Amino acid sequence: MIRTTVLNDRDIGNYRDPAHPIQLAIVQAIDDLSHEQATNLAIDGCGAPLYAISLYALARAFGRLASASEGPEHRVATAIRSYPEYVSGTRSDELELHRAIPGLMAKAGAESVYAVGLADGRGIAIKISDGNPRARPVAMAGVLKRLGFDHETLDTHASGPVLGAGERVGELRPCKETLAELGA
Repeated sequence: MIRTTVLNDRDIGNYRDPAHPIQLAIVQAIDDLSHEQATNLAIDGCGAPLYAISLYALARAFGRLASASEGPEHRVATAIRSYPEYVSGTRSDELELHRAIPGLMAKAGAESVYAVGLADGRGIAIKISDGNPRARPVAMAGVLKRLGFDHETLDTHASGPVLGAGERVGELRPCKETLAELGA
């Protein structure tokens, strides 16, 4: 946001203000990609405006972004694929997915929301209802495996430990019944 603000010769002192031209352009891009009007302004952990859209719209936006073959969307998708660590950090399950599945774009955040865009235009968006991120990679690995992707990274992500008093007492696994309801 700051770089875009500077490149557009705008004031960086208030770039997080929802009425700032950069923020207005961001919300317009969200609306355009998702085909849904973003609502419910909130503030994210970085102090920037945060908007709500449905999971369907988020999946649609990520699918459109990931499959773009020209224009600004393509440039964004290329940048994300080229430097995924700038989107997700260097030690995240998202980065591992970026590296494992060609053409994939992934971003997690916002109380355990996880979105993936695939090069063929499909998009996936999930939300772990309690906001705890421990199930996030497990659920996404389950969806991607159900869609036919096969990679050792997905095998690694497809389960997670449940700890009690510091010891493994169980395991998180994707719920196959829910995946079947989705038609996957």
